Amino acid sequence: MEDSAIASGNHRIRILALHGTQGNNEITKLQLENVNIREEEYDIVYMRGTIQEPHGHPDLETMVDGPFFSWIDESSNASKERSIREAVINVNSVLSSELGPFDGIYGFSTGALIAAIVTNTIQDPLLRMKVFTSGDQRSVSLKRIDVSVHGRPVVPDENLFTKKLRSASMLFTTKRTSLDSKNHVRDEETSSARTETLKFAILACTAFPFSNMDELRVIAMNNFYPGYKCDFPSFHIIATEDSNKTKSEDWAMVFSQPQLMYISSVHGIGKTQRNDHELLDSLSQFIAHKGNPRSKIFRPKFKPVSKVSSISVMPQKQVALVRLDESRLVGGGLTGRDNVRTTIGSLLKAQPRDKPFLYNARANGGICTSYGQLSDFILGDGNLSNLGVQQNEVVAYGCPAGATALATVAFLSIASFAIAAPLAPNTSKADTLDALEQFNAKYLIIFKGVECPEVNAAFEQYSSQGKAKIIRAFVQYTNPGIFSYTKRSPSHDGAQNKFTNTAIRLCRVSSEHS
Repeated sequence: MEDSAIASGNHRIRILALHGTQGNNEITKLQLENVNIREEEYDIVYMRGTIQEPHGHPDLETMVDGPFFSWIDESSNASKERSIREAVINVNSVLSSELGPFDGIYGFSTGALIAAIVTNTIQDPLLRMKVFTSGDQRSVSLKRIDVSVHGRPVVPDENLFTKKLRSASMLFTTKRTSLDSKNHVRDEETSSARTETLKFAILACTAFPFSNMDELRVIAMNNFYPGYKCDFPSFHIIATEDSNKTKSEDWAMVFSQPQLMYISSVHGIGKTQRNDHELLDSLSQFIAHKGNPRSKIFRPKFKPVSKVSSISVMPQKQVALVRLDESRLVGGGLTGRDNVRTTIGSLLKAQPRDKPFLYNARANGGICTSYGQLSDFILGDGNLSNLGVQQNEVVAYGCPAGATALATVAFLSIASFAIAAPLAPNTSKADTLDALEQFNAKYLIIFKGVECPEVNAAFEQYSSQGKAKIIRAFVQYTNPGIFSYTKRSPSHDGAQNKFTNTAIRLCRVSSEHS
């Protein structure tokens, strides 16, 4: 069946769109509208998974009506492997059908995983051979594939599909030059040509039902993992609060030149993205130039956060640029005076000792920590050398959420002596372990009362491997931000573990004794 949009003489960019787990095409349509990919401007072909679910995803069920579908059967590892293969073959068959040619493919969550594997099969002959020659191809039937164009159901020609599926398999099993007939050869060439017209992929919040890429490789016996970097234009939307963030980044690194855009969101593409002009402009340019947009010179837009500093965020790289007005810094600015290096300690000392630095906004009576108190803490009881830390060693810690007094004091005190590596409290265990390995962290600080369970779990695991030492810290509430360090000592002769405390004038902490 040929859709009228295809038959018309005016070619519009055509995108094949895949939903996520326990989703459907209505959800995909809403997501695409949130990033300005609308049916008024693009030809959008929606394809749904073959596994019908009894319920939609909890976050989606109240938004649209069912039925809901998935791509991957998660009942067992064998089912995962089989259903991923089937989904990849099904998607490839639609890309190769008369519904094309397609310019791009969009996938969300597990739909993004399927789209990523499909695009890699186009570039990687060995991967394509593994996908199309392993398993039972007979289970794949176009009767199970549900496709709609602009919401209208479309049924591709099944006879043509069957020929193309057979051609794809034969192409990589035998490499025969004398096939059944000249018509068969023509069908194969047409199918391949239609698939190869695909120019770009948009992958949003890529996810998969495996702990990490290594587990995916093992369970799938390397059948779905590319052998080398995929030279295929890709645009990756990665949510900073998504539990699958690491998986999204891992798949982005499979591509040779991925374009990454981070959004402040959980696992989803919501209405908030309609006001994310950086995302919308970048994605629009990516699609308009079919994955090869003109190089854009980044011009940071700095926003003042104090009298001295301004910041500009680079969403593609999760980097914040900081600009300082050194003329407003005391003590000669960053370069100092008379070639004397400026440090955190010297900047604090340059201020009046009694001048308030941190306030307790919720308390009455003007409770504060002065510049002098903070300076004394950093140079005295808060000095990590008291706990055996060497200068320029990496010290990682779970950073308290928000711009709190504790977060401020923790960073200034650690960075004044060592290399501070703060980790957001919602960082996953996998992300934390990866960061610790990259940073080569030697000390890990756990603040009692700071909620970051996955970070702390990663710290305990990393420390148990003998790679770093844990230092525990306890917040005291007499002065905002000030805390005390407590280092665990190894037990001897069967005695219980005991703690040696660094005494702090501002807070007395009693030691445990055996």
